[in-house]
Amino acid sequence: MIVAVTGASGFIGRHLTEHLRTSGISVREINLRANGWEETLRGATVLVHLAGSAHFSQRRRSDVDLLQHDDVLLAHRVVAAAASSGLQHLVHVSSIKARGLHDSSLPPHSEALPADAYGQLKRAVEVAVKEKAEESGLPVWIARLPLVYGPRVRANFLLLLNVVSCGFPLPLGHATAPRSYIGIRNLCSALTRCIELSPNANMTIYPADLEPLSTCELVRLMTDLFDSNTVLLPVPRWIMRVSLQMLGKGEMYSRLFEELTVDCANTRDRLNWQPPFTTREELEWTIQWHSDSRSF
Repeated sequence: MIVAVTGASGFIGRHLTEHLRTSGISVREINLRANGWEETLRGATVLVHLAGSAHFSQRRRSDVDLLQHDDVLLAHRVVAAAASSGLQHLVHVSSIKARGLHDSSLPPHSEALPADAYGQLKRAVEVAVKEKAEESGLPVWIARLPLVYGPRVRANFLLLLNVVSCGFPLPLGHATAPRSYIGIRNLCSALTRCIELSPNANMTIYPADLEPLSTCELVRLMTDLFDSNTVLLPVPRWIMRVSLQMLGKGEMYSRLFEELTVDCANTRDRLNWQPPFTTREELEWTIQWHSDSRSF
């Protein structure tokens, strides 16, 4: 088996390619910026499509503008190339943000419109992947991920690690809404199952750690593992919401204080998969990396 991977140099891509090679699976890294990259897919068995924008905050002007985004146009090319190269199936890695926020008024199995520009972009890319895959008859796994953490993590999760490791107080005592996460080793395990199993047509899955955590619980667990002195201040939620909005950080309030969970039971059944590591074990590994990297 030869697994082709786009976005292999990113956070998830580096871990996945290392995991696959350690498991004895041949990996072919696909550079989508190189001329003639389509030819490098020939002879591969499965393609994992990881390449895409990590952030997108531009206010959407119209559906037409979104459909012309580089990620959407590239998705059409990637699926077409995968199909013409004779691959067995495609694994497209997306985000839970494409689902939209949970709304109890919606009928079962329906989805809300994504709440932010990033979610709208991820949904548009998913639609492009599905449409092109259906045209070509290529089966596709679409993996919608919650926040992924692990060694070499960046952005807000790394910032939180830095703050907690220093023992600074945080105004997150009322950030008690549950949120789903997935450790990078658990994710690599789930994606490996997606590589091994060909789906029936297009199937959407939600891999996640078994234990959802509120931001408050996450910080307490980090504090314990770091053996730091971080204190969670019980600042009212409305004060945090107004303060972050005044600072132009309204999206940060959603990430810290609002519920965002997935029920991955169906995913575990479809893949015949269980996360091999607990959240605590994944965090311990992440914090060990963080401590080691700061010692140099």
